[in-house]
Amino acid sequence: MKDGQYRWFLNRYNPFRDEQDALTRWYSTRTDIEDRKQAEDRTKNENVALREEVDKASMFEEIHRNFVYSAAGLNSSRQSRPD
Repeated sequence: MKDGQYRWFLNRYNPFRDEQDALTRWYSTRTDIEDRKQAEDRTKNENVALREEVDKASMFEEIHRNFVYSAAGLNSSRQSRPD
């Protein structure tokens, strides 16, 4: 590009053949897919961030569950001990 920036393009080439199956010319298309690539990158980054949040929440739930079970075990053992 004239501004010195790189962009993503999708290039496709298709041969055109005559009745004898001889190659007579090529047709090509060039599609600017920069916006799509940027959207894919954003989605990927958002998925990574979401996975990290889910992992943090799972770890918190595990710690909390262990704490509750431990506390319940301490309470039951205190109650069952004779004074």
